[in-house]
Amino acid sequence: MSHHVTRNFLWSEITRVDPEELPDVTRYLLLRLAEDVLQPIRDFLGCPIRVTSGLRWPSDYIRLKHLGYNPSLTSDHFAGLPVRTVTENHRKRYGEFYWLSVGAADIVPSCGVGNAWNALRDVASGATTGGAVIMAHAGKIVCGQVINEGGWLHVSNPPRVLLSDDYSNIAIHRRPWLESPDRGKTYREVT
Repeated sequence: MSHHVTRNFLWSEITRVDPEELPDVTRYLLLRLAEDVLQPIRDFLGCPIRVTSGLRWPSDYIRLKHLGYNPSLTSDHFAGLPVRTVTENHRKRYGEFYWLSVGAADIVPSCGVGNAWNALRDVASGATTGGAVIMAHAGKIVCGQVINEGGWLHVSNPPRVLLSDDYSNIAIHRRPWLESPDRGKTYREVT
């Protein structure tokens, strides 16, 4: 399982499970995350990136809650895996299971989280309905979200990797640029 998914990232950095054992949609979303988000960000920053959290399972949600974090049951870390909805609002909106997560990773660039955040924000061309847009020297990088969580950056696929723009505008309400002053417990939008 430690074969490369891109020239700088291994499958084992993104998932603890052999990718061949994952559902097709999950494997596809993780591939898109590695090729379209992680590798271009690494190339732009020019420094190695350590992935601290990629694909998550519902048990990871429970573990993080017990550690005092505020993970979301609609997190993009679930990468298409169905997660049972627990609130009435979520059940009304999504049904019994939420399945619209599009793939995400928490990363720690070796050049420093603050330096990487500032470099990405410096070339940000803002946000679109499709997510956060970064104008890198090699071209445009479109992420669903970029979140500075203090000790790491959260980056995700744009919703359009799985859904049409029309449907993602209705079903997924993600704020593209966020900061967390308390390492993932609360968030504020960055414009």
